[in-house]
Amino acid sequence: MSRLVKIENVANGTEIAGVLIGLYCNVHSFGFKDFTDALLKEKPAAQYNFTALCFEWFRKLSEIDWNLFDGRNKRSGMLAYEIALNIRLENFKYKSFQRKGIIGSYETDYSSGSDIEKMIVDYIKVSKGNYADFIKKAVTEHKTLQQTFSRLCVQWFNIYNQAYRDSKADHMKAIRKILTFDTSLPYI
Repeated sequence: MSRLVKIENVANGTEIAGVLIGLYCNVHSFGFKDFTDALLKEKPAAQYNFTALCFEWFRKLSEIDWNLFDGRNKRSGMLAYEIALNIRLENFKYKSFQRKGIIGSYETDYSSGSDIEKMIVDYIKVSKGNYADFIKKAVTEHKTLQQTFSRLCVQWFNIYNQAYRDSKADHMKAIRKILTFDTSLPYI
């Protein structure tokens, strides 16, 4: 079933987070294979930049007062705190990449992982690593959806690590270290 939503401005992190987390993660709380499969077909810099966005998400989540967490996102907060203690997430900055055909506004099917993947990569390209508005909106989303977005990031880390298991790049070392932590995020 198609669920179209109008993206008014692909550079607007608030709007993009609302669609990715508020809509897509709400529809796909149990798996993101269509999204991760599409992301694996992107250029390595686009994959890296989504990884950096996830790192930024966990960094911000680690700064939130523990009293604001409850059963719906507590495990995400604990994982974020562990990640931030062990990995210097601020070291992972935007890498430039070429992308043709980015338009400022369009309709996208928020139930389609490949449509959402295109939207997020377009956003990453035009935002050039300035994810502040995206992250600000993400932390205001429903706590269950925050945990679901964390689950999407962890699932991406696993798939990305498998695809580049021989890489010695710093971000891959960080992912491998994260994957040694307890990354289980309960379905609430």
